[in-house]
Amino acid sequence: MSPRGRPRACRGGFRRAALRGPVPAEPAVRQAASGLIGAQLVHLDRQRRWAPAFFVLMGVLSAFLAITGSPWWWAAVPAWALAAAGHLWMRAHLRRRAALLSEVS
Repeated sequence: MSPRGRPRACRGGFRRAALRGPVPAEPAVRQAASGLIGAQLVHLDRQRRWAPAFFVLMGVLSAFLAITGSPWWWAAVPAWALAAAGHLWMRAHLRRRAALLSEVS
């Protein structure tokens, strides 16, 4: 066991296993990856209503500023749209990955 209470095999591989790649064969790594996904999902689920709405609102504000002010604000519009889409995609991706990690258990 490492000083932080995780098995030595879990040192770095569990972070990668939480997001991508093949499902680890080692139960300790799967458990650590599953715990990390759970912690991330708690935060993303807490933001599920206001975060995408905030990103869209900021995109609309950026478009307004681009129309009334500097055209450089147009660069921010797709960035806010990608942030809104990325938030929704990450929640769905983490749920799929959590289901995949729990299937093997």
